[in-house]
Amino acid sequence: MESLITQLRLFLWPIVALISTFLIVAAFVTRKYLKAPSKDLDNRLLLKQLLEGFGLELPPELEEISSPVVKSVKAP
Repeated sequence: MESLITQLRLFLWPIVALISTFLIVAAFVTRKYLKAPSKDLDNRLLLKQLLEGFGLELPPELEEISSPVVKSVKAP
């Protein structure tokens, strides 16, 4: 009976390790690709501001992008 339990442990250990590794890698990849669109929008806004600052012509892709409105709070 003990030999069966030992064999099951030796068989299941690599499977559990592979599943754990897959889940960890999937979590890192998912986080990386979910944050990319936000950074891409930030880069496009920065490029648009720089081109406008230097008085250069904006490509059509950047003309559609608008800066988010930031409301400031005045101190009393």
